[in-house]
Amino acid sequence: MYQGNGRIDHSPEFDGVDPFAEPNVLYRRNGGIFEVVSPEGGTSEILAHTSRGVAMGDVDNDGGIDLVVVNKDAPAYLLMNRLGESGNWMRFRVVNRHGSDAIGATVWATVGEERRRRDVQTATSYLASHDPKVHFGVGQARSVADVEVQWPTGETEGFGDFDAGEPVELRYGAGRRL
Repeated sequence: MYQGNGRIDHSPEFDGVDPFAEPNVLYRRNGGIFEVVSPEGGTSEILAHTSRGVAMGDVDNDGGIDLVVVNKDAPAYLLMNRLGESGNWMRFRVVNRHGSDAIGATVWATVGEERRRRDVQTATSYLASHDPKVHFGVGQARSVADVEVQWPTGETEGFGDFDAGEPVELRYGAGRRL
C-alpha cells in the first residue's frame, strides 16, 4: 500500500519551501499487519511534496504494480516497481456486454488454498484514477483456479483455471453461468 501525503493546513513548525509537504509512505503487508518500508516511501530519495493523488497500474506490463503520484505545484512521480523476482502474478481485464471495463464487477480466484477477491474499480484515491484491470499477486503459484466474475447485474459466471504471468480478458457471456 502506498500513501501519498501532504498537509491541508499550514504547519507553523515547518520552515521549508513548501509548508504543506510531507514524505509519502510505502507499506508492506506482513500477515495481517502493514509495516512501513524503509527507506520511507520505498525510494532511495525521500519524496516529500504536497501529494494529492496516487494512481495504480502496470505501466510497463511486467506484472508489477507501478504508481503515478500527483503533486500540488510539482511534477508527478512515476514510480516503477523494480523488485525483480518478486513472484508470479495474474491480471484480468473484465469486460461488460458493451465491451467496456465492467466497473463494479468482482473477480474471485483461488490461489493455492486461499480464495481471493478483487473488485473492478478505478476510484480509491483523491484526484486519481486507477487502471481498472484486476491484479492478483500469486507468489510462487503457477496458476489460479476457479476464476469467477460476479457482474454488477448480480449474475455470476465461471471462467475456469489460468496459468500465471499472462494477462487474460474475462468477457461477459463467455463464461459458464453459475
